Amino acid sequence: MLTGCNYWASHAAIDMWRDWRPEVIAHDLDQLHSLGFQVLRIFPVWRDFQPLEIAYAFQNQPRNLLLKGRALPRSGPEQYGVDPIMLDRLEEFLDLA
Repeated sequence: MLTGCNYWASHAAIDMWRDWRPEVIAHDLDQLHSLGFQVLRIFPVWRDFQPLEIAYAFQNQPRNLLLKGRALPRSGPEQYGVDPIMLDRLEEFLDLA
């Protein structure tokens, strides 16, 4: 039988992706493992992973999507509005786990 839980970093809760502290997360994971937890459910928060903004044109008409104040590029995860820094943090989290 597997034992698991929902996980948010102890220092930041839902802001863990914004306030990224891998050393705290590693400590949390060690503690959870020592308590017998084998499975974690994590939450890649949409506002952090896909922080799109709408650029408006004349008469407040939606014109374009922006990522960090700039037009979406034509390649890479940014073309889909995904923040590559958050993907790196997710990958690091998975490595820690």
